[in-house]
Amino acid sequence: MSYYAPGPNMTEAERQEWQRQTAFDEMLKEMENAINVLLVNVQVLRRNGPSKDLLRRIDESGSRFTELLQAYIAEAKATPPRLTAKGR
Repeated sequence: MSYYAPGPNMTEAERQEWQRQTAFDEMLKEMENAINVLLVNVQVLRRNGPSKDLLRRIDESGSRFTELLQAYIAEAKATPPRLTAKGR
């Protein structure tokens, strides 16, 4: 979901911003995938009841999502806000 593609005429700041946005987009895709895996596993749990393997998979997918979310939040906090057209 990048706003523009990298090009040869980009400034270094534009290239860094593009890379930052691309990294955030990739993290969001991974988070979405982890949520989908968790959702499917919970649906199987609801349909079939608990099993040792299923509970392990739910724990792993939930943990993976939590790790990704924490990394995303840490990166967002460490990244200075983007400037608007008015320089705010």
